[in-house]
Order: sequence, then C-alpha cells, then structure tokens
Amino acid sequence: MAGTRWAHRIGTIESVVHGRRLCFQAVPVVQTTSKADVIDALVSGARRWCPIRRLFIERAAFTVACLRLLDELSVPYVIPAQRNARVKRAIKEGRPFSKHAGGGVYVHISQFTMGGKEKVTTTLVIICRPPKEEGGRMMCSHT
Repeated sequence: MAGTRWAHRIGTIESVVHGRRLCFQAVPVVQTTSKADVIDALVSGARRWCPIRRLFIERAAFTVACLRLLDELSVPYVIPAQRNARVKRAIKEGRPFSKHAGGGVYVHISQFTMGGKEKVTTTLVIICRPPKEEGGRMMCSHT
C-alpha cells in the first residue's frame, strides 16, 4: 500500500500585519488534546507578544467548552456558527430581519444559549444577503 498513515497536527495563532503573516504561537495537537486546551495555549502564548483585539477562529471551536474559555479569557471572538437545528431555528425566528446593513444585507442579532448541563450564552449574528437567484443560502456568523 503506497502513501502515508501519519500526520503531524499543529495549532497556530497568527496575525497579518502589512500583508505579512506573523505566527505568534504554535502547539502540537495529539488525539487526547482538547480544543479548549489548544485555544488556551495559543492565546496565552500570543499575549506574551501582543494584545488580542479580536480572534477569528474556525468552526470547530463552536463548542460550549471553547466559548466558555474565550469568555473567561476576555477575548473578543468571531466563530462561524455550525448550521445545526437550533441555529436554523434561530434564523427562522429572526425573520423578518430588523437591521438593514446596506447593500441589501440584513442582520439579526440575538442571544443564543447552547449546551446541556453546562450552558453558555453568546451573541448570534445572522447575516442575510438576498439571493441573486432562487434557492440562495444565508450565511450564519457567530460572535
């Protein structure tokens, strides 16, 4: 069998300044490493070099543990929301969208609670751009 069965996974926190990408911290990620532990190590490492004004993070961090950690660390963040049943319900309940952001874009902002025993409440921002053609999709962002 040709190919490889192994890979190295590394979490990084970066900034783009004047068109150049700067890596402030990198941490190895193994199977037993939680997403919250990776985020904690990355944010702590980056704060040694500069303040964090806003953290743009991937959809995998849309979990109760990660959101709670980011709130505890007082890090403003933007995470694309996972399109699960609860988010879809929030989109339907948000119609008609109340705030016009210009250019035909409408925005609905609401409090969103997620989790089972341990809950976290955050702000769900739903951005709706009218589709150019029939059957277009909305983009959900979470901040």
